[in-house]
Amino acid sequence: MSKFFNIILVGLIYFNSINCQLNTVEEEVDAKLVKCEVCKATVQEIENAVSKVDTGKKVDVGGFRIDAHGNTVSKSVQLSKSEVYLTELMEKICKRLEDYAKVKHKKTHKIGVIQMMVDGALNVDVSSWDFVQDGDLNKSLEHYCLEILDEFDESFTEEFMKETLPTDLDYKLCTERTKLCNDPPPLQDDYKLEDEL
Repeated sequence: MSKFFNIILVGLIYFNSINCQLNTVEEEVDAKLVKCEVCKATVQEIENAVSKVDTGKKVDVGGFRIDAHGNTVSKSVQLSKSEVYLTELMEKICKRLEDYAKVKHKKTHKIGVIQMMVDGALNVDVSSWDFVQDGDLNKSLEHYCLEILDEFDESFTEEFMKETLPTDLDYKLCTERTKLCNDPPPLQDDYKLEDEL
């Protein structure tokens, strides 16, 4: 049985134990909206993985060229900023979307994707969302992630190789660079508030 079904089972038990009702809706969801949300989730997953890498770990890059004096020329960069590390990470990051589900916000009716388990426990934000049932059992989320990274791998690599990551990286990648989302530009205060929470 897949990890996703185990998560759903744990979620059902959790909700029944606190006398809540798990709401699901069955409807067709615009694939473009889902792809936008998958892009944002992918950026978040890569950011999380990169943040866990020791900043002291360095790798030599530059192809070990030889300068005019016969000396080897290479430069050392943080492991998490190296193209090799980022490429390897992007090859396996989409597997993490097996832990996500398509959802619709109960109040705003906005479509999204939500991570079911956070730090080994059921995501507390689940109660604000209705699960969107579909025939593919959320397998399309991983597929969309693979599609996005295949088509826009250079954009993702370039952004994640920057010395400092912008606070609005999801907007830069998913709206500005890939055009997968049509989100308005974020207010800097929005990101400051998220950082404070």
